[in-house]
Amino acid sequence: MKKVCFAAAIALTPLLAHAQGSVTMYGIIDTYVEYAHGVTDSAGNSTNVFRTGNAGTYGSRWGLKGTEDLGGGYAAVFDLQQGFRLTNGTIPGGAGYAFARISTVGFSSPFGKLTFGRNYNLNACTADLDPLYQAQYSSSSLLFYRNQTFTDNAVTFASAPFHGVTANFQYGFGNVAGNFQAGKTFGAQLRYDGSWLSAVAHYDEIRDPNGALSNLWAYSREYIVQARVNYQSAGFYVGYTGLSAPDASAGSPTHADEGWVGVGYQFTPALYASTGVYHIVAGDAGRATLVAARAEYSLSKRTTLYLAGSYVMNSTHAEFAFNGIDTPTAGTNQFGTMAGIRVSF
Repeated sequence: MKKVCFAAAIALTPLLAHAQGSVTMYGIIDTYVEYAHGVTDSAGNSTNVFRTGNAGTYGSRWGLKGTEDLGGGYAAVFDLQQGFRLTNGTIPGGAGYAFARISTVGFSSPFGKLTFGRNYNLNACTADLDPLYQAQYSSSSLLFYRNQTFTDNAVTFASAPFHGVTANFQYGFGNVAGNFQAGKTFGAQLRYDGSWLSAVAHYDEIRDPNGALSNLWAYSREYIVQARVNYQSAGFYVGYTGLSAPDASAGSPTHADEGWVGVGYQFTPALYASTGVYHIVAGDAGRATLVAARAEYSLSKRTTLYLAGSYVMNSTHAEFAFNGIDTPTAGTNQFGTMAGIRVSF
């Protein structure tokens, strides 16, 4: 027995040494109660629904991240993050995912950070330049969350800021023998953050298992230009997202253009409110206008209450959802409102 314990102690020595570095557990818990009008039921009829839901602002998650100082401004880093649905305890992405949001390891340096593994697409770095922060009622609704994706097999580099400018690059390997385009993801982004202005220019493409750009909302090219101007307690937003899927099948949309304007205001240190107007034109998929607003009240540094509303107006043949999830019958307008709570740790 003593020999077994001694062997175990030797085996654990590297782990104990590593544990002396910086390792942090963190997370977000976000849930809400929602009323929605214009939702399609199982029989194809437009009706109303009253329900609980997940991720009114941010997806619920927990994670572990760590860093080990290597000297000279260099460090080894890792980040493991799993999402979950608070209402029923299930995992988005289904079975087989241990860390469905992030699973990365790499290095940080005075020049930036280089990581390997499943990561957020670079479009996640544009969320704070949307007046509704790409929450469930936001620019994401009309894009069916194309601007919120994850990249497998990724190599990601985020540069250190230089006079407020950062450059980010990402390449996701498809890992298909003989076809370098199959399942490939690529992204590049240039961003500026100053005292009164933040702006970003972004490009990415996500290819299907055959290497084609075949679905506007899943396998397509994405172009983003966004900006926020800060003036005292107010922020003024303007943005554009373009999607292109030249290989889409006949009858499916091959391009979409979404633009928006919005404003946010910090009324008190605890109370913040914002609103935005979003408009999309998507060829054969029609056009729609979405108006959304959100107010948040911080009970503490970790706990926030929020109230939000969204109204979408569809053209005759359009089927855009007020929340990007509940596809309505063609030409139907939708309305939804939610009250929620978010806790971070």
